[in-house]
Amino acid sequence: MTAPLTSKPASPLFLQEWQHMMDQECHQHGIWQIPFVQTLNDISNPSIRFELAAVWSLNMVDGSGWFPNYVMALAARFRVADNLSLDLVRHGLAENAWDELGSVGHTKRSHFWLAVRLNRLLGLHDQKIQHITPLAEARAYTKTHFNQCSSGDMKNAMGMLCLIEEFTTPEFTLIRKAFLESCQENMGMSPEKFTEGGGAEYFDANIEDDERHRLAMPALVAQWLECEGVDLSSKEQILNGLQPYREGIKQSIAARQQFFDGIYRFVKEGGSYKDLIVVT
Repeated sequence: MTAPLTSKPASPLFLQEWQHMMDQECHQHGIWQIPFVQTLNDISNPSIRFELAAVWSLNMVDGSGWFPNYVMALAARFRVADNLSLDLVRHGLAENAWDELGSVGHTKRSHFWLAVRLNRLLGLHDQKIQHITPLAEARAYTKTHFNQCSSGDMKNAMGMLCLIEEFTTPEFTLIRKAFLESCQENMGMSPEKFTEGGGAEYFDANIEDDERHRLAMPALVAQWLECEGVDLSSKEQILNGLQPYREGIKQSIAARQQFFDGIYRFVKEGGSYKDLIVVT
């Protein structure tokens, strides 16, 4: 009888190097000092904070709709018949996409539908939501990620997905806080009503799911490296093996910064989230 295919925990040395890489490339990145982030943290101007958060939210309907496509596109490219153990990586990606799509709860838990409900709370009915035109920087972001996952370097693509999972908690915490501290003045809605109306649900669900995903992703990368014969007790081999994933991480956070810069520029030039609804 063939032994069942099971994954094993990544080595402590691998996890140490992984966290060091994420600290360098994500948590200590200059993106946290750009005007978009600084303004969202500035309580002295609730109207600008609200507009930044609202413009971000409208763009995230499209962004949340695209993310499972990235993951499924990458999963579909694994030639598991060539290396049976790679099916663990493919299966892990499929589980990730299934979570993002809401699993058996579908619309109740789907990140896309949670984004839709957040935009309904902002006063948009579904017809308007279907006519949201994302900013050019948002469209470039989704195109970059989907193209890499569907036809680019697979390890770069995996690194991009890992960055997204790592980035969720600080990003979504920032936007949620800005909404809760500006909704009274800009929506006539107390923070309690905003939360009760589902305003916090999109953020909470993404953070909850992606905290789990960000812990699962390095295990998938470790499995992939082991399939290629990388010794996960060797620091040199780990660092060399992680290089293409690191490149993807860098590409993804650079695209995210361009997205943030695009939102900030749009709002500073007088744009409002309502201007993103274009009916042709």
